Amino acid sequence: MSAPARRLAPLLRAGRLFAERDGPAHAALLAMTATFATLPMFVAIALAARALDMPDILYAAERGVFALWPKVIARPVAQAIASAADDLSVSAMPAMALAFLLLAGNALEVLRRGLARFYGEASAADGALRRRLRAFRWAGLGALLAFALATLVAVLVDLPPTAPPVEPTTPPPGAGPILFAAQTLGGLAIVAGLLLAAHTRLSRSRLSPRAAAPGIAVSVLAWIASVNALALYQTHVAPPQALYGPFAAAFGTLLFFFAGACAVLYGAALNAVLAGRARR
Repeated sequence: MSAPARRLAPLLRAGRLFAERDGPAHAALLAMTATFATLPMFVAIALAARALDMPDILYAAERGVFALWPKVIARPVAQAIASAADDLSVSAMPAMALAFLLLAGNALEVLRRGLARFYGEASAADGALRRRLRAFRWAGLGALLAFALATLVAVLVDLPPTAPPVEPTTPPPGAGPILFAAQTLGGLAIVAGLLLAAHTRLSRSRLSPRAAAPGIAVSVLAWIASVNALALYQTHVAPPQALYGPFAAAFGTLLFFFAGACAVLYGAALNAVLAGRARR
């Protein structure tokens, strides 16, 4: 077998393993649960911003921390929250924010179970209740981190309120580098943490982070490719007025997370193939 064929063989075997383990079905499950995990976090941040009467935080979260989503998703969500929160009393907002975080925690637990079914048995040293409480804690910490980053951006940069839902806008002068840094650092931290957990803790092979590097690299590259493909579709194919409707937002959310989940699961399948070859 030639050298290029030997290099491609693990990729092909990983594709077969991905299909044998019902990878697309698991990716669809993960896409739906990831949507229900992240959207409530965004809602909780928006409610907190409205309760504090600081709309700049919502704008910064939309443009910065949650810019990992395509604009087609974050913009209508931010607009819907901003409109609905006008009719709520300030005293009801903390309780509603907590309820949305509990919803996000339940979705994270479903996400963990879906990953465990794909990768194999997860470590179960602690009980189910403790794992669920840990999921709630992760949801709260994730929302708190995103809120803190958005607050920092809103304090450092003079941002206008959230833009109208139809007309695309550009960040004000001077806001670009800070928003880009917040988006990049926060996004890399979240993605790297999720990939390390998926590839090392939940994998049957118990790979070290260094051994899991090939699959993680494949996952990241595939994720970036999927995001750019969706961005190109938004820019060159879909008409501008179709980018901000509720249906487009829901479809974009699921498509975005489905592509990302397929990338992560395929990378995990590649690591399983590489681990099996190393044992032989």
